[in-house]
Amino acid sequence: MRIGYIDLMHYDENGTLHIIDWKTSSKFDKEHLISAGRQLIFYALAKRAEGYIVSRVSWVMLKYCVTKWQLKNGKSKVKKIILKGVSKKNRAKAVKKVQKKVGKKIKVSAK
Repeated sequence: MRIGYIDLMHYDENGTLHIIDWKTSSKFDKEHLISAGRQLIFYALAKRAEGYIVSRVSWVMLKYCVTKWQLKNGKSKVKKIILKGVSKKNRAKAVKKVQKKVGKKIKVSAK
């Protein structure tokens, strides 16, 4: 049995759930596309079974990640995070590193 983890969920403006799955692979062929699509469908079905209304599911390709957020003063900040040559073995570390960087930036901008 495989266990999956939802990388990010947030509520859209209309109150419905948006599920986002982060991908770090540099190759995304037809086979991977089908597998990753099924993964998102299963996440949506699981959240619906818990009573959530899921409106969207999507991927974010972290290899090409640009994070932008708005500061309290109205100005925007942008952080480019590019993951190159991330092996399957190191993907979890890479994702945690990105989560940590983005989380710090968001916390700093929220103060």
